[in-house]
Amino acid sequence: MIKTKTRLRLFSRKMTFVALLVTLAVTGCKKDEKSLEKVNEEKIEVVTIAQLKVFMSEITGIEVNSIQYNPGNEQFIWRGINQISHADLLLAYEQHIYAIQNKDKEWKLK
Repeated sequence: MIKTKTRLRLFSRKMTFVALLVTLAVTGCKKDEKSLEKVNEEKIEVVTIAQLKVFMSEITGIEVNSIQYNPGNEQFIWRGINQISHADLLLAYEQHIYAIQNKDKEWKLK
């Protein structure tokens, strides 16, 4: 009888410990998800078509007024020919901004 009570106490303590760990893990994950959402929301910057046209003009030397945008196929057009997609130009723009912001950092290869 004594051994059974001791086993029940040990089992109860173990289950309490496991329940505590599970509770901490679940609540900890929820906090991390919320903080990630806040960070992602803060970093979102809306880049307009006009900004992308200016960027395209700067990197190609084409006059801004001669660059058109077709929202139907999401292409930037110059002289009636599709030149670059919105997604590709946006990626180039973001990489350019990132490079400017991090130009003073020293990069080391491992």
